[in-house]
Amino acid sequence: MKKISITQLNKNLPDFKNTSDAKDKIILKWLREWLNAELEAGRIKAGDFIPPKNEIAQLLGVSAATVQNAIRYAEDLGYFQSKQRVGTRVSGILDAEGIGSENKKFQKTDTKKDSAKIEIKNLIVELGLKVGAKLPSSRIIAHSIGTSHNTVRLALETLVLEGFLVQKFYKKREKSWFLHSPIVLSAKEKRFQSSNIVTSRTLCKKLEGELKNYIVNNFKIGDKIPTNAQLARIFGVSLKTVNDCLKSLQKTGLVAARRGQYGTFFLGKHIGDEKSEKSIFMTGRKNEAQTQAQPQNFQYAWEKTILQIKKYIEKKYEVGDKIPTIKEFAVIFGASTNTVRHAINQLCAAGILHTQRGKFGGTYIAELPDETPETYKWLALNPKQV
Repeated sequence: MKKISITQLNKNLPDFKNTSDAKDKIILKWLREWLNAELEAGRIKAGDFIPPKNEIAQLLGVSAATVQNAIRYAEDLGYFQSKQRVGTRVSGILDAEGIGSENKKFQKTDTKKDSAKIEIKNLIVELGLKVGAKLPSSRIIAHSIGTSHNTVRLALETLVLEGFLVQKFYKKREKSWFLHSPIVLSAKEKRFQSSNIVTSRTLCKKLEGELKNYIVNNFKIGDKIPTNAQLARIFGVSLKTVNDCLKSLQKTGLVAARRGQYGTFFLGKHIGDEKSEKSIFMTGRKNEAQTQAQPQNFQYAWEKTILQIKKYIEKKYEVGDKIPTIKEFAVIFGASTNTVRHAINQLCAAGILHTQRGKFGGTYIAELPDETPETYKWLALNPKQV
């Protein structure tokens, strides 16, 4: 088992100019020809890892997404095996048609694309389509099975590679999908129902339950949970999968996230309880779990800076005075210029400050802040009157 050098792929690179085929299909054909030639010559063998997708993309002058699509198609045909955080490796010797034998073929399971593929096959059978019949558009199919258009497109491309469908031009030079060979459903495929396959059998849904148990059993209400990257390492999945799961858990009220360095906090399970429309860290009505989870005086850095600027200008300046620059405030308060800039913008929007361009430009006080901390109404003076 070894890593294949990118220089070994630098042979008979595909030509993208003199063909009308999609780039991922051209790359797929090139990979198949290269793999068969290298296996027959003994220069590579089963278990060897191909170079990373970004290196292949740089070699071919295409995007990494295009290379990834081509490799996905090759995986469905049995050429490669992919595993998250490990890499993509060669499956083994291929038969005369270029399809790996069943005991060597790697079949990914429970992905959205694979689930959508089975749903499409069920849909074709339900519609009673015969060989040569035109399928509904990919967007109509996506709406029918309740998944994304991009997932359906990838599933249709896979069915083309498997020989079930063919894509050709229809009237007005528009491409469409046509049934190329009869669909015969296996016993497993017959059990799938189009209403729940995509939503209940994806990796994200599997991880969601494990992630919920991990949070509930290891953290108390109000605790900050590990970052998304740390959770991805703990469960051995991609960062995107963790992001999707946490978004789902936020909707149920189990966790709440704030951007940047503030992280994600455990709220406790309170599905169905009355929740405030605002963030748990802002003012407003909160349920018991939210109140327990709220860190004392939790504020964004720019919110703290707003209070500091208000106090600063109340003591040192009057209405109409020019205040220090953003860089000067950053030094005074020990904050970043971006934080100060955001705070200044908020104060301008509230009518406390106003900015002016030109020779006498700068930031000026339009109205001193109200001394009552619970009041958020400000009277903005017309800059011309200042």
